[in-house]
Amino acid sequence: MADNIPDPQQQALFREVDEELRHEQMHKLWKQYGPVAIAVSVLVVAVVAGYQGWKAWQSHQHMADAQAYEQALTLADAGKDADALTALTALASKGNDGAVALAQIQRAVLLQKDGKTSDALGIYKGIATGKGDTILRSVAALRYALLGMDNGVSSDDINSLITPLAAPGLPFDHSARQVQALLALKEGRSDDARKLLQDLVDDASTPQGIRSRANILLQSLDSTPAAK
Repeated sequence: MADNIPDPQQQALFREVDEELRHEQMHKLWKQYGPVAIAVSVLVVAVVAGYQGWKAWQSHQHMADAQAYEQALTLADAGKDADALTALTALASKGNDGAVALAQIQRAVLLQKDGKTSDALGIYKGIATGKGDTILRSVAALRYALLGMDNGVSSDDINSLITPLAAPGLPFDHSARQVQALLALKEGRSDDARKLLQDLVDDASTPQGIRSRANILLQSLDSTPAAK
């Protein structure tokens, strides 16, 4: 399987998906488990001391997982990929379900960066087709599609994961529609690509970054005759 470098449009979408994952999911982890830790620490009643103790331990584990994940990202940002991969592998082996999926996605990012495309694709698809958090499954599906379209993954396989994400109102609908447009361009389906891109430009809810890239691609398409 060839390890091709994604074009600038794909690289931009990779970065956008990663930023949404980092900011939204980390906030979600802290908001979800922070109040639980506080509540458990103050609601210790003798008759349920054992139960509350277990809840406190569980909450502590979730917080520790979130901290471990953030520390691994800091290592990756500092260019210490090997250390980050070690930290993420450890978290993926013992963390809670959400932390495991987060760690696995970031492991795949580093493996992809290291040219281990098949390994990265396997991780992405495993998460995307699993039963975990919807946001994480969506992120994995988008990354699988972007990497896979240049590395031998069939259009049917990509569409089976991306099409459900493109429904209006879903968290990554605009990103999914842009992936569909990129796939149409790569397959020479200019009319389909043009329609998808124009819809993104006309949609008032489209994020500015995606709208700008859609405009650039439309201008490129408009410089050549539409397919008959």
